[in-house]
Amino acid sequence: MRKPTEETYGQLVQQGAIEPEHEEAVRRVYSLVPLDGTRTTQHQITLEMPESERASVADHITVLKDGGLVSTDRGAARPVWRRPCEYSNEHSLYPHMRAEIATRWADEWPHDYDEPDRFCEVLATHGAKRGGRWAAPDITLIGGKTLRFLPGKFLDVVTFEVKPELDITGLYEALSHRTHATHAYLLCHHPKSRGEPDPGLVGRISREATRTGVGFILARQPDDYATWEEIVPATRWSPEPEFLHDFVAGQDKNALRRLRRWLQANPFLGERPEVDFSALGLDVEDQRRAEDIYCEIPVNRSVGWKHFQGWIDTADVERIRQKLKEAGIIRVVRAGGMMLPSR
Repeated sequence: MRKPTEETYGQLVQQGAIEPEHEEAVRRVYSLVPLDGTRTTQHQITLEMPESERASVADHITVLKDGGLVSTDRGAARPVWRRPCEYSNEHSLYPHMRAEIATRWADEWPHDYDEPDRFCEVLATHGAKRGGRWAAPDITLIGGKTLRFLPGKFLDVVTFEVKPELDITGLYEALSHRTHATHAYLLCHHPKSRGEPDPGLVGRISREATRTGVGFILARQPDDYATWEEIVPATRWSPEPEFLHDFVAGQDKNALRRLRRWLQANPFLGERPEVDFSALGLDVEDQRRAEDIYCEIPVNRSVGWKHFQGWIDTADVERIRQKLKEAGIIRVVRAGGMMLPSR
């Protein structure tokens, strides 16, 4: 057997292997290659493409071949087939599904998180220790929106519980994630090679999903969003703000820095001057700590070193606080609290 592909279409897009202006055309070519591994031809694909895109089909197939998604053979018609991709267990599904969520699901209405003025991070959160067997979702999307005729910014936390087969137990796992998420989904893999899914089981899961407000997605091919079916959309839920905040705060620190920058204009953080932290004479890690400390200081009150306990060492806070004070970026008030300078 040929070596299974290690890349997905979504990953190729994220890596910049496909030029943005050609992304939809290349994806359309990929969708015309049979899922079951049978062969088609470049000629047949060309006939099924819009006339305006036919001249580029050969180049698009080459991009897919170089990315490890398809194989080709010699011949006037140029045979094309998908490279096999084995999903041996649930963990093997994560990178493929995460990439499709980031590149396609997040960009689709009504989600639309990929707009220029919006925020989107898709994180692998399986295995995180969050206080219970079912407390950690497999994939988490943090999405932010601004709406033209509504004030403020809106933050969605969407969790995905991934299962390698239809499994109603996974729905209740997804339901448990709503303690710290606005939307929760069950995402089940059912490859075409298994035939049609059991309609009785699909119906049972769908009814429970509708009753509980959990979303239900059935994916035939994990790395091809065109084969996904959102059978039941998730209902928006309002968890306790502290639970939602604590879940978000426990995610990847680089993602949190990007989220914090996106939230800068929000009232509870407030607008503040841009700061060049590289000018403070600190190493790269301390520059990041300095940015974290600066961005956590509200515009109208002080924050003390205890705010950073369990996140930044107290000694580091005190040392960087002095640097920020000397540079005039903050002022130090009673008991070592930090405030932004008065305007």
